[in-house]
Amino acid sequence: MNRNLFAFVFVVVVVVVAACSPLGGRGSSCDDGPCAPGLVCSDEHVCGEPPPPPPPPCESADDCALNGDASGRSCVDGVCGFLACTLDAQCGNRICVEGFCEGIRPCFTDGGCDDGELCVDNACRPPCLADEECGAAIGGFALQVCVEGECRQRCLNDATCFGGGVCEANVCVVAECSELFGCPGDNVECVDGRCTSYTPCVADDGCFDPNLRCDLEAEPPRCVERPTCFNDAVCGFDGLCITNHCRPVTSCFENGDCTDDDECVGGRCVSAPACRAKSDCADGEACANLRCVPAVDVDADTTDIADGAGPCVNDCTRVFVVGESSAFSWQGYDASFAPVLSTVTASSSNRDVVAVDVAATVTIDALEVGRAVVEIAEHAVSVAVVDAADVDELVVVVVDDNGAPAAASVTVSVNGIDSVVVADADGVARFVVADVVDSVVARAADGRGVAVVVNSDVAGTSWRLALPAAQVVDSAAPVRVTVASSGDELGPVGLGLALGSLPRTSAVSLNTLLGDDVDAALAVPVIGTLPVTVPSALNLTATLPLVGDQVVRAAAEVVVVDGAGFLLALEGRRENDTLTSLALGGDLRAFALELFEQSESLDAELALLGRVTALPFVTDVDDRDGDGNTTEGVADFDAGLQTTISPSVSPSERSSVVVRLPDSIEQAVLVAGFDLPGRFVPAGVGIVRRVRNFEDLPLPESFKAVAAAAALSRSRRAVVVSAIVDDDEQRSTLTRRSQALQASVDLGALLAPPAGAFIVDDLPVVGARSVIVPTGDEDSGIDLVRVRVVDNSGVVDVYAVGTNTVRLPTSLRGVVLLRTTTVLRAGGLQLLRTGNGPVHVDDAASAVASAPGG
Repeated sequence: MNRNLFAFVFVVVVVVVAACSPLGGRGSSCDDGPCAPGLVCSDEHVCGEPPPPPPPPCESADDCALNGDASGRSCVDGVCGFLACTLDAQCGNRICVEGFCEGIRPCFTDGGCDDGELCVDNACRPPCLADEECGAAIGGFALQVCVEGECRQRCLNDATCFGGGVCEANVCVVAECSELFGCPGDNVECVDGRCTSYTPCVADDGCFDPNLRCDLEAEPPRCVERPTCFNDAVCGFDGLCITNHCRPVTSCFENGDCTDDDECVGGRCVSAPACRAKSDCADGEACANLRCVPAVDVDADTTDIADGAGPCVNDCTRVFVVGESSAFSWQGYDASFAPVLSTVTASSSNRDVVAVDVAATVTIDALEVGRAVVEIAEHAVSVAVVDAADVDELVVVVVDDNGAPAAASVTVSVNGIDSVVVADADGVARFVVADVVDSVVARAADGRGVAVVVNSDVAGTSWRLALPAAQVVDSAAPVRVTVASSGDELGPVGLGLALGSLPRTSAVSLNTLLGDDVDAALAVPVIGTLPVTVPSALNLTATLPLVGDQVVRAAAEVVVVDGAGFLLALEGRRENDTLTSLALGGDLRAFALELFEQSESLDAELALLGRVTALPFVTDVDDRDGDGNTTEGVADFDAGLQTTISPSVSPSERSSVVVRLPDSIEQAVLVAGFDLPGRFVPAGVGIVRRVRNFEDLPLPESFKAVAAAAALSRSRRAVVVSAIVDDDEQRSTLTRRSQALQASVDLGALLAPPAGAFIVDDLPVVGARSVIVPTGDEDSGIDLVRVRVVDNSGVVDVYAVGTNTVRLPTSLRGVVLLRTTTVLRAGGLQLLRTGNGPVHVDDAASAVASAPGG
């Protein structure tokens, strides 16, 4: 057979064999025939690609180069492999696919990739269906999120997009523009990778938005946002903070510097309200929410009354000296204990003894010795009138802290010799004095006492001595309130602050307003849960990147005065740095002061709680105040009132104060409110700083408060400034009361609080002891010093006039420990003598300091 014939036969044989046993393609079974060239039969008897050759041995990642590039490769146990990854940034010149670095298959569109793949950042990738497919989580938080089939890195801001791009809605996306690729259209420029339009202008009125101004220094000139603010103070005297932006206004010194429709408040011309008090309105009208409205009086179901000595709970008793008078204020409430605008009736059972005048207040004038009952609404005030002192007599009237006559023994010391008289049923003790009196001490059976160090001739005078309040407190009116957002503000951190009513203005301080420090919890990405300490008067929510919404503290907890319940609710939103400072152990006092300073930009509501009842204390088993004592009594918030309040408007009543702060005090808390019978209700808070002009004179500092509604339009207003010092045992306060919150209130001068005080043994007077009270302010004009001491019988308040060295009366026996000292500027002993009725000590400027015993 020749060669051609042999070749022909071979081809026929191969064709016949191929026809009988075809070659298997990729995915075909090997059992039916051999696999096609380049394919191998797998263990599952399926034709497929041959396995890759084993990786070369290595000693480091540098030995694992692929196509000349070792990025994204690792050397583990001498074997090269791809690096496990979460982000592309970990893979160098490769990309992260399903948790491992892989080579890039470049593309421009999805069409350039295999079926089912997407072109993401110019690389073909398999699509994702859920966040869990986008890499591992760290600390329980995924670092990538699945967006329309693409795994995108989560971010906080542009700087945290490590692979490039910009951060939008906490997800990294491709930048719209760059220096090389600009933005199309006119009046558009590239700002931080985003195409941003601007409005050209030649003047402010061309910006069509009062929160914008024309920046003539820009190229080209354009409309820009005005500086943002939280209060008027940051805008200077030629600006007002309106809708959180500084807007220009006219500065002023008096109303004459403003137009007819404006008034000067805090150095700025602002729109004048229609009224500030009933006197600004016509007969038959009341000033409500700064407008004159018809005054429709209704019959009150209950009426609270109070005079300078305190409230009358149901009935009460008062003692007057002939010629003395006292004024009672009132507030009516309906059946639900909401305040109402009402009139009050008053009558006397004996017009020869007292005269009664009903006007804005009910005034009782003591005419002659005797007894009478004055009916004021549903209250009965039992009045005893005693005669005034003869020329050689000292009359001492001893009353309790509520103004009622007190059973007490009174000691008058003359030249070291004590005379003791037990006060009668009206709390009256009489002494014949023929010489200079050293001191007068009144002491109740329970040990409480009040003493006056005189060193003067007091014959022919009448004094009123008020015993200090009992120290035991075992009940409170607790309220748990959620101050919720009304949804009209932006910001990731929601703040709700509840400031409850206080028994009196002298109770105003940061501690009484904010309550105890309590613990909360904050979940932070990667880090985990962090403890956060906040004031108990605060509730807190947050929307954190990578986490979402969380409740840091669900409700505020406050204590109010029982009876008709009031509180000031403040709500707003802030940026994350507010929360960060708390989580990182920031200064709670500084945080609270910042809240007060920014309060005028918050939404506010003077909330009416209805009837709030005092409940007995419960044991602090959970140590909610963090003082380590789990046996003390605390307010029972679980059993108290639970409520939710959503403030919706900012405070509207503008006012300003002028306060002369001493050099030792940088700032003070300001609280404006309603001085209702038996309660002081905050209506606005702020911060007063030591702002002075070039002549070192104090400048007016503005604040805003909730305006009076019709039901409270006849109530007195009070403004209290409490100095910021080291702790609640050291403070300096000023109080001013009036029938209206005026445009400007001059509170006078705060005292520098005493830096400390100490007791010394008087030598050579054996057994005598004196208290030295450093005033810290030689120009303060101190009239009165009060020293609270404890002897072997109880607590005694010792008063002395015109001195900072107080000789303790010898009738105070036993070991004497100094607790607190108070210096006052308010007319000296007129605070204690009879005169124009009982007077509040807190009507005066006062400074309080703690001091060690000696």
